[in-house]
Amino acid sequence: PTLSPGLAEGFVSQFYQVTGSGSGNTPTEQQQGAVAELKLLKIVISGGKLPVSTVVGSSYSIAPSLGRAFLYYSAIGILLSVAIVAAIIIIRYRKPLLALPIVAINSIEMLITLAIIGTFGTLDLAAMAGVITLIGTGVYDQVIITDEMLRKKRGDDSNQAVVLDVRERLAKAFEVVTTNASVAIVAMLPLLLLSGLVEIRGYAFANIIGVLVGLLITRPAFGVIVGELFGKNEQG
Repeated sequence: PTLSPGLAEGFVSQFYQVTGSGSGNTPTEQQQGAVAELKLLKIVISGGKLPVSTVVGSSYSIAPSLGRAFLYYSAIGILLSVAIVAAIIIIRYRKPLLALPIVAINSIEMLITLAIIGTFGTLDLAAMAGVITLIGTGVYDQVIITDEMLRKKRGDDSNQAVVLDVRERLAKAFEVVTTNASVAIVAMLPLLLLSGLVEIRGYAFANIIGVLVGLLITRPAFGVIVGELFGKNEQG
């Protein structure tokens, strides 16, 4: 294949051309050879195996009505996910009130993540997919904290012992939460820094931002809430 000379000029363009000819004795063989070279070239360009740095993306136009529908269906998807999570939490713990702080903290986490992405990035389909994925990871971390707090306490029943036991439980839970967050960030960094596909980078960016928001803001807030809740219950 022959690449457009403008590819090395360093400018963003939607009109670069890659030309070539298919090899083969018959038109069918030439068509199959051209398709095979096209797929190979796409892999080469996406992997950055070129003498110049490239970013391969896609360009498309969306009508205002379709953009409104995109936001509408994204909101429906988020609400359905939150509702399903709340139902599962109620079934698991058989305590409807316990689902309230989990759902509330998870919703706040998504709002903060969307605000940050909208400020520094683009709220596209990839970013929304990353945010919806965070619902599962966020609830998983909160379930870890809740399970640790529900674990039977040993020792005396004095107020000081209860406070110390609550702190110990939270510390153990946050060790697991911090490890999960670190693994998630490390797993997404190659997609964010090394990938040439805009869609994948948007998904990775949304995931990393959501994990950091959860680790630094919403998980500690949830820990304080359940700490106060279970501490008072055990003292009572």
